[in-house]
Formats: sequence, C-alpha cells, structure tokens
Amino acid sequence: LPANTLNGGEIESLRSHSYGSYEISMKVPTAKSSITGFFLYKSPDFFNEIDIEVVNDDSGDFWLTTYAMGKKSNTFSGNLGIDFSKDFHRFRIDYYKDYLAFYIDGIFILKWTDGYTENPMKLIVNCWFPSWMDGIFSDKSNYLEIDSIRY
Repeated sequence: LPANTLNGGEIESLRSHSYGSYEISMKVPTAKSSITGFFLYKSPDFFNEIDIEVVNDDSGDFWLTTYAMGKKSNTFSGNLGIDFSKDFHRFRIDYYKDYLAFYIDGIFILKWTDGYTENPMKLIVNCWFPSWMDGIFSDKSNYLEIDSIRY
C-alpha cells in the first residue's frame, strides 16, 4: 500500500481451481481503512466468490462471505482477539461439494453447507482500500507479508 495513496495490489492464480483446501500464512499491514482478502473468485460479481477478509489494523476483525446466484449468500463477522498485523497467521478455506469450512491458525471458525458456487474459480490475494471504508491513507508505505500459499 504505497504511501499517500489509496492504491493497493493483487495477485491471482493463472488458472481456476475447484474443490480442496486453500491456505495462506500472512501478516497483514497496519493501514487504517484497508483490508486484505484471501478468496476464490470467478466473474461476474455476486455469482462465484468465497471470501476471507481481514481488516488491516489492530482490531482483529475479519469477515467470511460467499456469493452465489447473483447475491450475498452467507456472511459472518468475527474477532478472535488477535492482532493479525503483529505476526504471521494461517487462514484456511476448505472448499468441498458438501461443505465449506473456515479456519484461522487451526481454529475452526464455521461451516456452511449451502449458498456457495460449485464452479472452478481463481485464487486471489489482495490488499486494498475499499470505497465503502473511510479512505484514510498512511504517510508511509505498508506491506502485506506472505510466508506461504498452499492448495
């Protein structure tokens, strides 16, 4: 996240993936009004998406969301009392035909059995300033650090 801007960055897989476990070990930046996303996605919007989004501050807030059939299907807001910017943490999505489960640092968060797509999607990691947040940029550059990504 470059200093004095609301710019961010994104990486995505070259090909689409289907069922399996997706895990990232990352340390999020400390940058108010920005988030880091680890998610599966295929256009168009609101049809194929499975998200983990982490607020880039010391709050420990995170969101889990799915989109299918043109709408937000499942949503969960959580907080484990962890500052995700202080150290590396593991975030995992288990995406299977019968269920979708989320874990943080090996801690089971929740499981959904419907409301998500079965289409192959690209794996994406991004760090950005969404327009629906406050738009407060920092006077210093901030970095998302990734230790590993596994599928």
